[in-house]
Amino acid sequence: KRPFAIFYYIITHNIRITRELNNIQLEQGSADEEVGQDVVLRQQKLIADCDRFFVKNVSLLKSIDPASDIQLLSDGMLKQPHMLLSSHQEIYLEKMLVELKAMNNDLEILAEKLPRIMQL
Repeated sequence: KRPFAIFYYIITHNIRITRELNNIQLEQGSADEEVGQDVVLRQQKLIADCDRFFVKNVSLLKSIDPASDIQLLSDGMLKQPHMLLSSHQEIYLEKMLVELKAMNNDLEILAEKLPRIMQL
């Protein structure tokens, strides 16, 4: 594996995450059918998981580049009730979570290997 491939992977994750956010936005409107509490709880968990991995990724970015000035929402800002997602939006959110997890893994690899890469 070439040492700079990890940067390509991270850029690719960013593109995919952006695509899923755009898909969620384009899928206007919320679910029309009557939904149970289990659906609401599942969606809230998905959103919380995405938020958790986003924060983890930003923390890793800060450790990789301490000079970066990345500001996050303060804790509790995401606690507002969310709009009920359509089934398509929920699928896009699940795909985004997969990308956030994969990005987290690649950022952990980058954080570990960056000093060696920079010496090349």
